[in-house]
Amino acid sequence: MELHFLPKVSVIVPVYNGERTLMECLNSLMKLKYPRDRLEIIVVDNNSTDRTKEIATQFPVTYVFERHRNWAAAKNRGLTICTGELVAFLSHDCIIHRDWISEFVKEFQVDEVGGCGGNILPYRIRNWIDRYYYQFIYSNKRWVSEIKYPFPWIIGLNSIFRRNDLIAIGGFDEKIGRCDDVDISWRVQLKGRTLKYISQAIVYHDHENTFRAFFKGLFEAGYSYYPLVKKYQEFINFPLSCILRNSLRVWREAFKRAIASFMGCLLGKNFENMVFLILQVVGKLIFTFGKIIFCISHRRVTYKKVKSILLQFL
Repeated sequence: MELHFLPKVSVIVPVYNGERTLMECLNSLMKLKYPRDRLEIIVVDNNSTDRTKEIATQFPVTYVFERHRNWAAAKNRGLTICTGELVAFLSHDCIIHRDWISEFVKEFQVDEVGGCGGNILPYRIRNWIDRYYYQFIYSNKRWVSEIKYPFPWIIGLNSIFRRNDLIAIGGFDEKIGRCDDVDISWRVQLKGRTLKYISQAIVYHDHENTFRAFFKGLFEAGYSYYPLVKKYQEFINFPLSCILRNSLRVWREAFKRAIASFMGCLLGKNFENMVFLILQVVGKLIFTFGKIIFCISHRRVTYKKVKSILLQFL
């Protein structure tokens, strides 16, 4: 699809303590194959304590500071000052392909398209967690193209939306936590727009996915899930009281698959599949634990109810 129009694009880069990766990220943005007068780059410093400001101000970008340490708040800060027709969001630990914006812009010639998610590739593979993440977690292809219930969603670190849509729906929900990109994707669709996955809108993600980060990320996602579901309860066909039970049932099935895979490995079958399935089991357990902690801390579920759910699971 050829470009028939060149909208102004604002690229918002939220960053917290990004001195290791920010310079390379901004260098790649300087090489974008898109008219410079139709491009605006905004770096939102989310209360960093390192050299983030010093690095950002070396480049011809707009630097702003957001004291509230929250990714949704940082994105909203950028949204309040940007002037582009389209707003792209990029993580500070990403290096972009020079056609990144051009590939996105092609899709917005169709009015029904409200948001696009690009291809997230690893800058380098360091460990098994990296392999798992880029196949199952950091996959806009999976979340946009394959997930249909209740709605698809876009991973925020490589995404783009129409600015007017984001303003009309009130920007990002700062109370949702890790699920702010899920929430914004759902609200855009509820306004009648569609989402698309663009395989050629490529970023290379330079993020080390350690076991500690794996546990922390999935726990925080689980902790954010309950308020997200509550917000959209009318669109999700199971009551809130069933959230934990449903999660544990899924977890139990994943555990059975992992055991079967482990036995297959002992018989000489694929070792990588076994590792991935075990990581899925561990991930679901951590995600479910995050839900339980949220429910208990907000008194949504009593100890007695949690015990009952666990006994049913066992």
